[in-house]
Amino acid sequence: MPTGIQVWDEDGKIQLDYTDGMCRVYGTFSVPGVAGSKTVDIPDEEIDRLFAIPVSSTKYYKYSGALPAQYLKLAVTVRYAGKTIIWDVAHENLGKDVHLDYSDTMIYFVYGTW
Repeated sequence: MPTGIQVWDEDGKIQLDYTDGMCRVYGTFSVPGVAGSKTVDIPDEEIDRLFAIPVSSTKYYKYSGALPAQYLKLAVTVRYAGKTIIWDVAHENLGKDVHLDYSDTMIYFVYGTW
């Protein structure tokens, strides 16, 4: 028997007819804004469908001198190894001798399977 979901409006017209897999969110976690990894608890049969959505908080930085203040975000890339979510971070290059410390900036992840 096929699986899926169908939703009708009050007039009996189909508003949603979806027979493919849908996403399931299993959880969230937050980590400091540095590269890292986390193993999550998902069913073994869903390992190949793992996803993680990173959202980084904004970092405020004030240039010295006449330049305006900047609000920056981390660029986060995600890859997977089995049930492990692995992320790398890239920092925007602000110029010579400028270094931002993102260790007090949080990255929030929502993870699940599709």
